[in-house]
Amino acid sequence: MIVLGDSMRLKQILMNLAGNSIKFTESGFVELKYFVEEKSETEVFVKFEVIDTGMGIPEDKLDEIFDQFKQADASINKKFGGTGLGLTICKHLVELQNGNITVKSEVGAGSQFSIAIPYKKSLNKNQEFLEDVKIDYSVLENLNILLVDDDNINQLLGKTILENFKCRVDQAQNGQEAIDKISAQKYDLLLLDIHMPDISGIEVANYIRQVLKDDKTIIIAVTAAVMKNDILSYFNAGINDYLVKPFRELNLYNKIHKTLGSAKRLIELKERDNDNHPSDSEKTLYNLSDLEHIAKSDPVFMKKMLNIFILNAKDGIKAIRQNMKRKNWVQIGEHAHRMLPSFRHLQ
Repeated sequence: MIVLGDSMRLKQILMNLAGNSIKFTESGFVELKYFVEEKSETEVFVKFEVIDTGMGIPEDKLDEIFDQFKQADASINKKFGGTGLGLTICKHLVELQNGNITVKSEVGAGSQFSIAIPYKKSLNKNQEFLEDVKIDYSVLENLNILLVDDDNINQLLGKTILENFKCRVDQAQNGQEAIDKISAQKYDLLLLDIHMPDISGIEVANYIRQVLKDDKTIIIAVTAAVMKNDILSYFNAGINDYLVKPFRELNLYNKIHKTLGSAKRLIELKERDNDNHPSDSEKTLYNLSDLEHIAKSDPVFMKKMLNIFILNAKDGIKAIRQNMKRKNWVQIGEHAHRMLPSFRHLQ
């Protein structure tokens, strides 16, 4: 069954709940279940349960754990850290989707968090949810943007999309180059990669807000890290909003308008029938539809992008294998993080 809903929010909710369960479970298990609770012709209620055999929550504290900055036991903060904000965010995200969240728990025996969220049923099993909409490229014309990213695929894709929007695009390949350019001239907006090896995006944002005392330039973090602590660190650094890698043209268009306060310009995703969409039984090694959309089917651009992807992938796989032998897990994570967005772009 294909259902229509907010996969991004659902992922945040489940990662927060599962992360909490893992943190408070010293032995036993953490289990995630999901099933259809009820359905009609047009709608389905999906229930998700995160169950653990952890320390549990006292009965008289169950009503408080979804309150901001409340935790069931003050000693927990000393041992495990955290403020309980994760459960507050989960509750908020569930309710934004017209769902509900409940908890059952017993001290010493574990906890069970249950969420139920309504989703619209897709009318066509072969629908693919693409940006089959007309974008008015002229509305962002002449916006002065600095694109900061240390990955050459992300640089080329981002530059191409922004130039389609008729923006003026400058680029920086690392944190230091970004700081140098920001110090020398003004930009309307920064698309700022967070995960860079020399100076991180957080440090660049802190430099803008604290050293330059610039609170006018809009900063959008571009990142694959969207856990609770990551998002809070972005906002604490003065970053206005974040965009999850890899993003599509319409995601970026809407995010720029949102940060500019142009809510009326936002475009909703529309559904379109795609008879060529593969069935679950068919395994495809890649899908170039996103790339073709961004490239407007320009064969020269497509070839350039694919060549860069192949070279980067070879280098990345080689580096991961070398670090596997050395058991250098941090470097493996760094290389995997860099490779992931382009693999997702090409599915």
